Amino acid sequence: MLFGVLRRWPRNDIEKIVCLLFSRWKGSEEPYRPVLAKFESHHGDYEKHLLHFISRNDKTGVVLNNPHQSVFLFIDRQHLQTPKSKAMILKLCSICLYLPQEQLTHWSVGTTEDHLRPYMPE
Repeated sequence: MLFGVLRRWPRNDIEKIVCLLFSRWKGSEEPYRPVLAKFESHHGDYEKHLLHFISRNDKTGVVLNNPHQSVFLFIDRQHLQTPKSKAMILKLCSICLYLPQEQLTHWSVGTTEDHLRPYMPE
């Protein structure tokens, strides 16, 4: 699985989170192939949830999902105390992708490298 974050200009905010899933038959020596599935979570999918989460002090963690319920983000809240200020940090702890088992062998065309190329730095 590849996890990528695409950023918005000029503030460097997160635009969307993209996950690519690769699979192969168990015990196979063939290279992994990209699964024909889309796992994306756009900033609008989670910004309102995070703002609500930040305003509540009774929870230490939250699970956010996209509208298709295919990407689940597990977020923890941590507090950082410095001599001058106190900051809250939201930490992405884990990601869960949902894909029905019968779709694990619905592979897309192209190699792993072809699918990774748009996310690699130039």
